[in-house]
Amino acid sequence: GWNAVLALVVTLIDTNRETMPTKVVFQKNYRVAEPMFERTPKGLAEAMSRAMERASAEITTDVYQAARQRLVTEKQQMKGRPGSGESPAGRR
Repeated sequence: GWNAVLALVVTLIDTNRETMPTKVVFQKNYRVAEPMFERTPKGLAEAMSRAMERASAEITTDVYQAARQRLVTEKQQMKGRPGSGESPAGRR
């Protein structure tokens, strides 16, 4: 049968960073195929809508996890910097 295929590249950039390697928080290619129940423009639109729904759910989860990991990493890096308010004796 026929399929509607949705392909996307999602890139999440931290605009507060100076250099490009550290700016990219997340980047991933997505490809979702959904069957077309009718070989009509309406069938294509319905299949693409289902494909976007699936991709959107996956993208939301992936971006949330990437952003959360970035925050955890930054927090850990801040703890080790001088003037962060934590004394070396307080670290374990």
